[in-house]
Amino acid sequence: MTSSDAEFSAAVRRTFRLAERIAPAMGDGVVPVWCDNRDGGRTLVGTAFFVERERRSFLVTALHNFTNNAGAILKIEFSGMVWTLSEMSGRTSPADDLWVAEADADLQQRLRAINVPLLKRDEPESCQFGTGTVLMGYPEDLSLPGAPFRPLAISTTLDVRDGLATTSTLPEPIIYNVADDFLSTAEGLTVMHRPDIFGMSGGPAFSWFCTAVPSSNKAAFNFFLQGMIVSWQRRKGYVVACNAARIAALITAP
Repeated sequence: MTSSDAEFSAAVRRTFRLAERIAPAMGDGVVPVWCDNRDGGRTLVGTAFFVERERRSFLVTALHNFTNNAGAILKIEFSGMVWTLSEMSGRTSPADDLWVAEADADLQQRLRAINVPLLKRDEPESCQFGTGTVLMGYPEDLSLPGAPFRPLAISTTLDVRDGLATTSTLPEPIIYNVADDFLSTAEGLTVMHRPDIFGMSGGPAFSWFCTAVPSSNKAAFNFFLQGMIVSWQRRKGYVVACNAARIAALITAP
């Protein structure tokens, strides 16, 4: 291996180590959505996460977490407190399968203790790129009766397969490839089979990329909120996400 090859390999390793830090850095703001069950426990419904827009905090999840569980009282727990989603001032966009609600003063105060992603990108095209992606949520497969819900973060890429036919009707959807048998978790653990991610609906997707630092041979690592997980097409091996710009549009709508 030449010195240039060694330097390149070292740079790649450093970059992936940085990508592995996204989940730990953002994980506190990703929470399970659940409802009470007859046994006095909790039944996992999906995933939700917090975002910040112009110094205001919002909770985001998939609308179908409500419509698929009609009559259920959906809740989240954060910072030792339980919030009932129906009691929050929620806005919906059925076309985007999207539900958002602004955090109240108490929740807003508690969120100051954690990292919350900034929702900055208003143009859908500005969310459609990245070298890699980290999908986060609470899959049903890891949910054991009577045990705390367990999160999962999956490192993958945008799906660029030619002629990929999707069933998505979302405006400006983002598609991720989860067909690879050699995916890894965001903590670097190899996944030797396609992960079953039902339960991660409503979770965040973060895109990462590197940019050159002027007057330097170094690169800067960047990541941003790219979208919200909406559906998992198991047989075709892809995940569909609502574009983060569509989340911003619903938040800022009059």
